[in-house]
Amino acid sequence: THQQATQLKGTDELYGLGNLPSSGPGRWEYLANPENWHPERRKLHEKLLDEARSSALTLAESLERDGCQPTLFALRGNTATGKTRIATKKIPALAAALEKTGGKGCINPD
Repeated sequence: THQQATQLKGTDELYGLGNLPSSGPGRWEYLANPENWHPERRKLHEKLLDEARSSALTLAESLERDGCQPTLFALRGNTATGKTRIATKKIPALAAALEKTGGKGCINPD
C-alpha cells in the first residue's frame, strides 16, 4: 500500500555518514564537511574539483596566449536562456579561447 511505501532518500542521505541533522544551519554545516561524506563521494568530489581547476587553467592560459588581460567572465541565467550563445557569439576573446580549448574552463551549472 501507499502507507507502506519507503520514502525515497535524497543524495544528502545516501552519501552522508552518521545522522543527518534536521533542516536548518546544522544540516548545512554537516553537509559542507567532507568528513561526513562516504569515501566514494569524497573521491568523486575531489575528481570533479580537479577537473574544473584544470579546465579553468587551460582556458586562462589560452586567453593569456591571445593577449587577453586577466578577466572573469560570469554569465548567469536560467537553463536555455542563451549563456552559451552569448559566450561563443558576442564575446570574441572568450569565444576564441573556448573554441581552442574545446569548451574547457567553462563551468556550466545547468
